[in-house]
Amino acid sequence: MTTNVPTPAEVYTSQGECALDRGTHYVEESIWVYLMRDWDGIDRWVLDPVTVDGCGLDSGLDGARDSECMCEDKDECNAIWDWMDRLACRRRMICCTCSRSRSVTR
Repeated sequence: MTTNVPTPAEVYTSQGECALDRGTHYVEESIWVYLMRDWDGIDRWVLDPVTVDGCGLDSGLDGARDSECMCEDKDECNAIWDWMDRLACRRRMICCTCSRSRSVTR
């Protein structure tokens, strides 16, 4: 007889919880992906090849976020957030002294 009760391994764990379990911090970013109508004339969306043209991908956010990090060391978390945000900013080939502030992304 089978049961539909999930085992502990099947129970959903958030990404913040996964990071906490590993003793690390959860910082996320988002990217824009460009879609286009299928070249074969089929009415479906496909990935536009210019999305992966070798350049850095465009951020879908105003910067990195760590609002779901469940750590208790906020100073360390802030330092890691700052580093990851600078990496994302550098990847977008823009200056990291731009006008956006952390309060917008938190």
